[in-house]
Amino acid sequence: MKGFRVGGAVLSLMLCLSASCLAAPVVAQGMGGSEQLAIKDAMRMAVEQRAKVAVDSRTYAQNYMAIRDNIYTHSEGYITSFDVLQRGYAGDGQYRVTIRAEVSDRLDTDVMSRTHREAMIGANMGDPRVAVLIYDHRGQEHLQAENSLIASLQESGFRRVVDLSQMEQSTKYRVANAVFQGQYSLAQSLNTQFKTDYLLLGKLSHATATNVGIEGFQGFKTGRVQLDLRLLNTSTGEVTYADSVSGTGLHLDGSMAIVEAVRNATESIHGKLSQAVIRKAANPEQHIQLILVNGVLGSGAQACQRLQELPGMGNVYLRSASYGNIVVDIDFYGTSTDLMAVLEGHGLHVLEAYSEYLKIG
Repeated sequence: MKGFRVGGAVLSLMLCLSASCLAAPVVAQGMGGSEQLAIKDAMRMAVEQRAKVAVDSRTYAQNYMAIRDNIYTHSEGYITSFDVLQRGYAGDGQYRVTIRAEVSDRLDTDVMSRTHREAMIGANMGDPRVAVLIYDHRGQEHLQAENSLIASLQESGFRRVVDLSQMEQSTKYRVANAVFQGQYSLAQSLNTQFKTDYLLLGKLSHATATNVGIEGFQGFKTGRVQLDLRLLNTSTGEVTYADSVSGTGLHLDGSMAIVEAVRNATESIHGKLSQAVIRKAANPEQHIQLILVNGVLGSGAQACQRLQELPGMGNVYLRSASYGNIVVDIDFYGTSTDLMAVLEGHGLHVLEAYSEYLKIG
């Protein structure tokens, strides 16, 4: 029997080989350095159990590492709901939990309740604050598009939407331009005026309204727009999501045809934006930027080595080192709050903390 060619959607393919592609109940146990990490471990075990049932043992064995990698990366996205059956301290700094989880066949926001999406984003991304800025080709803020995308973010699971109405228009416009010109450091520095963890920035262009050249539609206008989007982590400069979509609209009035085109463009992005957010939140290994000041962990090489030895660490990347201040990017199994607990448990003092950013000294 030939093994499956394994790709990014391997787990979805494996699970869909089962007799039923509906969510199925699984009881699993997990261990971790905190109750939250133990629950995440139990979720991975639940999804792995379903994967083993869905495929024959030979196929599973041939593709074991790839399946494990996919489970590790997105396990929570396959769980539509779960209950904690038992919880307790197992000793040696470890917690043990038992959960009953409904495991779906695919990583899809459609099979997850809004409550579950909110819980996942809250637990894995630190319940981040998000703001939306959309500008048109004239440099005018587009409230219609902003409101539509705010609703999309809330449906995706973001609970804390920051109102930027008190911020000066000139500053908001500079932020948006900086991001679309690739000047993320400028956007980060401007962000000190309105603390948010994520910015969804959009640029509406090519807004036109032309006569419909079809018999029976004389007098109607066709509106067309293009919407470019970036979802930016303001602490690390990481672009979580980027896309360009177009929209069309039909109306007797040209300006209303463009309004309809904007509405259609923003609605077309909802599903893809939700998928990007959930894939980010479903990854238990988060990207965190760590700022080390006053030579707290020694030189750059010494700091990376000491950090690598801490529990929960994946990769540690040195980004810059200057006058005793060091910037590193970390792949950490947990949130910045989990990392803060680890650092403080090893005698390090946290000076600042945001959803994916810590400063120690």
